[in-house]
Amino acid sequence: MKRFFVVLVLLLLIGAGYGAWALFRPIEPVEARIDITQCRKLTLTDAETGEEISGIEDIARLPGGILILSAHDRLDPEEPDGGVYQLPYEGVSETEVALSSIIDPADTGGSLRPHGIALSPRSDRLGLINRGRGGVFSVDIFKKQAEGWVPFDRRVEERYCRANDLDFSRTMKDRVIVSIDRQSCGLSFHDMLGFFPTGAIEMFEPGVPSDEPFLMRGQYYPNGITDTWIAETRADRMSNPIMRRGSLIGPINLPGGPDNITRLDPRTALVALHPSLIQLAAYRFGWTDKAPSRIAQVGLQDGSVEVLFDDPEGAVFSGATVAMRSDARLVMGSVREPGLMVCEGL
Repeated sequence: MKRFFVVLVLLLLIGAGYGAWALFRPIEPVEARIDITQCRKLTLTDAETGEEISGIEDIARLPGGILILSAHDRLDPEEPDGGVYQLPYEGVSETEVALSSIIDPADTGGSLRPHGIALSPRSDRLGLINRGRGGVFSVDIFKKQAEGWVPFDRRVEERYCRANDLDFSRTMKDRVIVSIDRQSCGLSFHDMLGFFPTGAIEMFEPGVPSDEPFLMRGQYYPNGITDTWIAETRADRMSNPIMRRGSLIGPINLPGGPDNITRLDPRTALVALHPSLIQLAAYRFGWTDKAPSRIAQVGLQDGSVEVLFDDPEGAVFSGATVAMRSDARLVMGSVREPGLMVCEGL
């Protein structure tokens, strides 16, 4: 028994030492197309509350370059509503813009704390993952009408407590694909270690009841998704598990853990990367004030990877979770940062 406790203490000390090293180790910079001196902050405020908008987790784009922003404050203990905001094309050129949410919290069960969002190929449907207050988690689909975005399909399930992102499939008509990053709503042994593929991919058809939706398990923390491409954050790669046989290439290895994927065209996507998941976690929960940010452009047909933006110290923008292109500008959102980062030079 004494030997067991000695071994246990040694293992705990080794684990604590590794955690401290991972938390404070410097991240090696990589060559990037954009220099951080070409970047500036765009301040956004909520027109109703006057509060600064922070935590823009995901971005989608309407025709004409209008950006749809998903945001909520993760650190406020009162868990206030966030919003889904529409940023006009010309707003990207400004330094400060006031916006109103285009989604009413009443249409998402009375609480709006949006995570991943997506637009359908015809931009007539908007989907969002809602991590609402009181443990009410849902996938909500809205349909565009003359009066705005109106509720079309709402699915409230316990498993959606770990729903991360969604997209409208381009290859499987009328299907929505949802990434569920891990199997447990709380902390489990497998999830804490991160060595096991405990995530899943779900698929359903909006407006059609499905008691047993299609599930595909076995992903390493599936995060962002575009069509059938999945960001496997803990494996530092993008994979295409649903269309694997028809894929021209296998998994794409990346210089960091991928978060949200933004598809620019059938051949190209932007991916937000986290060079250190431990440093990201410390930043996301408010334990530290900085985390690395990295954005890459990925070729979906040839597997090419080019880093566009790299801020290994989080000096100008920490914890970037998404990137979008607006003409020759790169626009980034973060898990905690206020506003957006806008970079010239693409």
